[in-house]
Formats: sequence, C-alpha cells, structure tokens
Amino acid sequence: MANCISVTQNLKKEFVNSFFDYFYNSEGNNWFLGIGNPVPWSFDKEIANSESIYFGKYTSSTQNEDEIVPSSPDSDQTKLDFYRTCTAMKKISNDDIAFLIEKSPWKQNTIYYPYRHDQEMFLPGKRFYVYNENNRCVYKCIENTSLGPSAGATDAGSLYIPSSDSTEIIDTLDGYKWKLMYQLSAADELKFSINGRSDLDSYIPVKYIDYDPPTGQDEAILQKSVQDAASNGSLSSIYVNQLYYNSFKYDPNLCVIGSSDLIYAQEDAAAGATSIDIDYFGSNSAVNSLKDMFVQVVDGPGVGQVRLIKTSERVSVGGQKYLRVTIDALDEGLSGYSVGATSSALNVIPSIKIFGDGTSLSGAAAKYSTLETALAIPTFNSDGILKGADLLDIGKQYTFASASIPKGLTSVSTSIYTSIPNDLLSTSLSPLGGHGSNAVLELGASKVVIKTSLEGGENSVLNATNDFRQIAVIKNPQLYSTTAIIRTIDGVGTSITAGDSVELLGSGITGYGVVSSFYEFDSNRGREFIVRGITGDVGNYTDINTLDIDPYDGLEFITIAGTENKQIVTLSSTTNISGIGPRDFVVGLGNKSQGISPSYACGKVVEIGTNPKDLLLENVNGKFIEGETVYGYTRAGVASGNFVLDKVSNVIPSNFKNSYNMTTKLTIISDENQQFEAFTFSQDKLVYCFEDDSVTTPTTTTPFKANAFIFDYDPDLSPSLGTTNSAELEIVGNKPNSFQVGDYILYYKNNLPQYAIINSIVEPEILYGTGEVLYVQNFAGIERYPGSTEEINLVLGL
Repeated sequence: MANCISVTQNLKKEFVNSFFDYFYNSEGNNWFLGIGNPVPWSFDKEIANSESIYFGKYTSSTQNEDEIVPSSPDSDQTKLDFYRTCTAMKKISNDDIAFLIEKSPWKQNTIYYPYRHDQEMFLPGKRFYVYNENNRCVYKCIENTSLGPSAGATDAGSLYIPSSDSTEIIDTLDGYKWKLMYQLSAADELKFSINGRSDLDSYIPVKYIDYDPPTGQDEAILQKSVQDAASNGSLSSIYVNQLYYNSFKYDPNLCVIGSSDLIYAQEDAAAGATSIDIDYFGSNSAVNSLKDMFVQVVDGPGVGQVRLIKTSERVSVGGQKYLRVTIDALDEGLSGYSVGATSSALNVIPSIKIFGDGTSLSGAAAKYSTLETALAIPTFNSDGILKGADLLDIGKQYTFASASIPKGLTSVSTSIYTSIPNDLLSTSLSPLGGHGSNAVLELGASKVVIKTSLEGGENSVLNATNDFRQIAVIKNPQLYSTTAIIRTIDGVGTSITAGDSVELLGSGITGYGVVSSFYEFDSNRGREFIVRGITGDVGNYTDINTLDIDPYDGLEFITIAGTENKQIVTLSSTTNISGIGPRDFVVGLGNKSQGISPSYACGKVVEIGTNPKDLLLENVNGKFIEGETVYGYTRAGVASGNFVLDKVSNVIPSNFKNSYNMTTKLTIISDENQQFEAFTFSQDKLVYCFEDDSVTTPTTTTPFKANAFIFDYDPDLSPSLGTTNSAELEIVGNKPNSFQVGDYILYYKNNLPQYAIINSIVEPEILYGTGEVLYVQNFAGIERYPGSTEEINLVLGL
C-alpha cells in the first residue's frame, strides 16, 4: 500500500482555485464578513451563559494591545460564541476577492531562475518572476544567460529591469529574457496588495481575464492580449547544459558572424526569389556543409529576413566565383553588391532545428522555412563562446522536444572534449496553454484575499460607537424578517385576504406574518399568498400549517441575506402596459397558445417605468418566463390588467443592501422617581431581563429570563422631576424573542435594584445563529467611531 502525505504546488493551486470559485462563482450562495465582541478579553464571558447574575466589575478598552488574546480554535464552540457577540455583517462581493502571489519586486544584482518545464519552480527562495513597481507589470524569467565570457546561466544577477509591454519574449542587455504576464491596475494594487515586513510576506493580486475588456480597462486589455498570444506547447528556450558552459565556440571557417565579417549578396534577388548568390568562402569541402544553416539579412534592402539554406553550390557568373544557396521564397528583394551603393549584407550562421511532436507556429506558411518545425539561431558571446539560442519560431503543440547540434562548433579545449556531445543543448517548453495564458496558475497563486472595509456607520445602518475583537466569514445567514409564498389547494383559505395576520406552525415553534397580497388560481389549486415580515426561526418550518390554510401545496421563503437585489426585476411588454399600477400584485400564468406552462412567479409592482411598456417589481419570487401572460391584481384581489411578457431584466439598484446590523435596540422606560442617569448602564456590561418585577433583592443565584451585552446606551437626561424617562439600549447576542415588549430590565439607582419596562424593540436584521460560520479570528480590540474606516484583509490559502 502506498501512502502519500505531501501536498504539491499543483494541488495547492487546485485547492485555492476551487476555493476561489466556491466564493466567486457559487450560484445561490452569499458570503458575509462579520465583526463582533465589543467586550474586552479580560472579562470572562463564560458568565454570560450562566443562569445567575454577575456583579463583578470590568472596563472596556478602545485599543488595548496588552489584552491577552485567546487563540481561535476551529471548534463548534468558537462559532457559537461568535453569534453571542456579533454586532454587524457586511456582504462580500466578487470585487472583494482576489488571488494572491508573492510580490517578488525586481532588485538589481539578484539572480532570477529561468522557467524550466521539467523542474520544480515553487521551491522556497527560487524566484522566477519579478514585479516592476514602476509600471506595475509582472514578468516571468525565461532565460538568464550571461553575455560575459565566463558567467554561466545560473550565476548572473539581473542588471536591467524589464519594462516592455510586448506580448513576445523580450531581451535585456544583461542576457536575461523575460515574458510579460500581466499588468496590475492601480486600483487593484491599492486595494489588494499586502505589504508585509519582508518580501516573503508581501503579496500582490493576480487574475485571469475571462471577458473582452471594454475601452478604458487598459490593464485588462493588455493582459487579454497576452493570454490570446500564448501558444500551447511552444518552446520557452534552448540552453546550454551546465556541464558544457563555456566549452564550445563557433568555427569562423563555417560561420560568418559579426559586422566586421559581413558578406554581401552579389546579384539582385527579387521578392519571391528562391536563391541568393553570395561571396564564395571556405574550403571546397565546406561548400555542401552549408545545408540547413541560416542566411540572415542584417543590413540593407530586405533586412531582417532569415531563411534556411536548402542546398549550396559553387557557381561562376561572368568569371566571378559565387556561392549559390537555395532557400524558401523571399518576402522582400535584395540588392547585389555595388561599390558606393546600398547593398544587402548577410550572415551565414548555424541553425538549430527542433525534433519532437509539435509543429511550426505558423504551419505551412512558415516565415523561415517550410519544415514546419520550431527553429532557433545559436547565440555566442564576443569571444565566440556558445551561450544559448534565440528562437525564431517557438512552435506549438509540443509535449517533448530536443534540439539539434548547430554546425560549425568546435571545442574550446580538445583536451577536454574531442567531439560535440549529443546533450549539449536542452529545451524548455511552455506551461500548458503557453506563457501568459493563465497568470493565476503559472505564477502559483496559492492564496486568496478577502478584502473589505467598514466605513463609519455604513450609511447609518451600523452603530460605530464601540470596538470589536473578532472577524468571521459566514455563509448564507438569514434575514430576521422574511417573506414567504404559500400556495394552497382544494379551495381552502378563501376567507383570508390582504392585511390578515397568519400563524406558521412547525417543529414545536410558532412564527407570524402578514398577508400583503394573494392570487386565486382556480377552484382546484386554491390561492397563493405573499406573506411578509415573518418572525421566528423559519429554517425549522418543516411541517407547516397556517390559520385557515390547511392543507398547503408549497412554501417558499426569501430568507438569505444579500439576495434583496436579486428580487428586483423589470418586466417589459411589446405593448403599453395599462391597468396595472403601483402596489399591485402580478403573477405569471403561462401562455397556452404558445405552449408555455405557468411560471407562477410573482412580485409587487414598485412603479411603472419611464417607458410605459415596463414594470419594476420588488420581492420577486420564482422566475418569470418570457412569452407568458402576466396578470395583475390589486391588494383587494381585483384583476387590474394583463400583458404578454416580452423580456425579463434583473435590476441591481445602486443602493442595494450590503451591510446588516446585528444589534437589538430596546426603548426602555424608567421607574418613577428613579430616572436613568448618564452611567446607569455602561458599554460591555451585561443587562438582565425578567418577566416581572417581583424580585426585590436579586442575588448572584437569582434566575433571570435572558441577558445580553450592552453595545450602546443613550438616555434622555432632561425629564421632569417625579416622572419616568426613557433610554435607548442597544444590545448584542440575544436570541429571537428572548427580550420582549413588557419585560423588565434590571438597573440600579442609589445602589438599589430598580426595574425598567421594555417599551419597544427593533430586532436585528440578521436572524441569530443562522448561516454557516466558516472562519473566526480573534485579535486585540479595535476602536470604531462614526468617521473611522477599518480595512479588513483576510488571507486564506495553503
């Protein structure tokens, strides 16, 4: 039996990619960042769960780095405790999530390792890409061959920072070759970059562009062009194996290299010509060995063209001896040598052919030859030492490849090598998809950052007057006040109408809601009711009855926080919509003549669009079907009109909900002559709730109905003498219905116990204990105030 315990980089990347997709592309799921625990860690919160009153003294701190922060164990108890002190949640949008790679800023004289497809590239300290902080571009090192006479391919530090925006492999003067991967936008750099204490814990974001960027998204347009230019199975580089560094040089009797040794075309050659007459050189035995070498136009007419020599022979033209080489057709013509005229200067240099299972990048219309294979030119330093190769045709679809030995080489020292070794050169292939095809995968993104901010009171949604010590990631928490559709059969429920209250029963609990509208389908199906403002733990309604509605045909809840924007749509018709007005209830009933079954989707009309053919709906349930007939009904159930639905458009309002308050707000009334004072209640202390005021002398063993932590306290300090006064008491961590109107709140005046009455309650926007808590992190207290902005970075990965 084989036991595998290591996690490879590929597995890490796959895990992180799956995790990213889980957040980014998870249809129907909503993710929230929660903050909590305004209470200092020095206070033993175990007493909050006790059944007796605690009279201990403790104080709050705004930013207490001396706090002893407990660990954040990944236990169910940690997740349960988070809800006990959770104060707010904010929806995590797709714009708040990014892949991360190590920053790896370019530094002069640093050795960067060239990409090799047959080596591990993600070993600690093995830097193979750099970040140019000036142009915000990331470049992958393709080769680092030194141009010096003695430096090898792995001991040369980088001298020149890459800065090109070309999609091709680029060269710098220090012998390095680089490939642009992507350019980071200024906005993403500002939002997602994490600058740690060293390069090893500093990160920048990386992404894959899976759309056609519009004008103005310059960085995305550039990256998309890099992705599109990538060639799957192409060659990255051809390099000299380390064993043979500085061991072989070119033979000038066969290779004419360098401006001082140029040769010239001796006769004009028109575009399309398949032969060139050049200076005769070399021994007679060398003439036929020029086959499969390159002729390169380095100056004059036709400059830049490179062609593979097919054959070579000596010819005599007008008494002059020339060497005639046959090639594939020229794109541009050449000018023969003439004193005082501009002539086409040439080099004759060795070629490197690639053997493998791929083909030429340009196929049968190859620029350099019709061999349909990748091709390269060997590179030499100023002393003629072989240092590597420049690829002319990078090829495509290679899964294995080897390089031919270029002609014209000789050993620097015959005492060491008497022949040219077959493994002199090695090839490096591109990653799957080609260099730049997917920067996320190629650069080894094994971390994801969730980055969002809390800005003061988030448009007056949150109370920003206390600190917090925990963050959490929560999946699909439920709205406290929810909406449901109830469909009945057999004609039941006919006595219920809009405005009636209904009771929902299930699993030993009771919830309540108000019927806002209904639709009567037919005598067999019964009615469909829209019930708003349901309270109670709707997640437990598994066996439901309603007042005067029994049996039921179906129940659908709108419960998940963050879906409100998805419940707003525009319905468009081919004709003007008449009769249906704001606050009417509409439902889709299919179109029998078109073979469209009823969707039974429904919603409330918010307004008629500026185009009289449009209706804006909110609280939409189900999915309307284009082509079906939509019927409208008033709140009294009277038909108001109908139309054929032409188009359904989802609407995301500019101010859609993304922040949610988790505190409960109590308005309490003091006892007469025992008015609230500025410090009657204090932040972070416990408040106790009783069903009556019969306990005159509470002790540490006195049972109570419920307790919670005080988040904020705001008393009315200007009452008349001899009267009651009121106070707003904001608490955290109370379960639904644990504090109710008419209950009594214990407080002290002149060291004597007194009772305040709860006059009104504003429940939290998220239902206590709902959703899946995936992550909790503890830290020292962070102060919040109305003008503050807290940036929260959550880095997750392997």
